Amino acid sequence: MTRYLESITTKNFHYSEFFRSSTARQNNIDNSTRNRSVLKNLKFTAQQLQKVRDLLDKPIIITSGFRCEYLNTLVSGSTGSYHLIGSAVDFVCPEFGEPNDVIKAIQKSGIEVDQCIAEYSGKSRWVHISFLKQPRNKFLIYRYGKYTLLD
Repeated sequence: MTRYLESITTKNFHYSEFFRSSTARQNNIDNSTRNRSVLKNLKFTAQQLQKVRDLLDKPIIITSGFRCEYLNTLVSGSTGSYHLIGSAVDFVCPEFGEPNDVIKAIQKSGIEVDQCIAEYSGKSRWVHISFLKQPRNKFLIYRYGKYTLLD
């Protein structure tokens, strides 16, 4: 299993970053998985996120990667969240700029994403990105409880 976890590691990301969660730590939740399908998705997600890191050329801080079902419930995640299957990551890249700047750069780059969303909730802001083998390439902004397409 360790060897498979190591395969999720890329040039700038260690596999542990995709499982780390302050909410899980605070609530003593084991936010790991042995599910091969989820681990395969995480490997693909890590490879794609590395492309984003290379594009931005600034450190990316993963704030939420894989979520076990209990953790997903605690953070009020969608029951169909791609975090549950290892295909989504929330991150910030403060040295690059605001989430809108990040998703515009990703959109212009041609990196294929399923969804890339600049999310704003109160004073918190982050980028949600998901990767699937057959991506929809949707770029959105979520603010005040509403989604709008990126112009």
